[in-house]
Amino acid sequence: MHITHLTAVCSQAGGPLHPVQLLVWFLAAYNVLACILMGYDKLQAIRGGRRIPERTLFALALTGGSLGILAGMLSFRHKTRHLNFRLRVPAMLLLQIWLLYRYL
Repeated sequence: MHITHLTAVCSQAGGPLHPVQLLVWFLAAYNVLACILMGYDKLQAIRGGRRIPERTLFALALTGGSLGILAGMLSFRHKTRHLNFRLRVPAMLLLQIWLLYRYL
């Protein structure tokens, strides 16, 4: 898709997205991905397959995916016994909510 076509489509749909709208869509997609990765890691744990490193899951949470990681923890009952996950992920989520509230 060419950029002028994309611009025309956005104009017909009510104009380009506001930066805050873009951020919301990005965070929504990023958190869905984080939750899916938690489910995948749980499946791999059950199967004895190759796992996603905890460092990667923490990095996802730290960079905006904390809600998805927390949803994955609760939905798949994964990493719920790890004190690091039980304390850090909710703390990251609270920090991210505060940052969004403070700066948006």
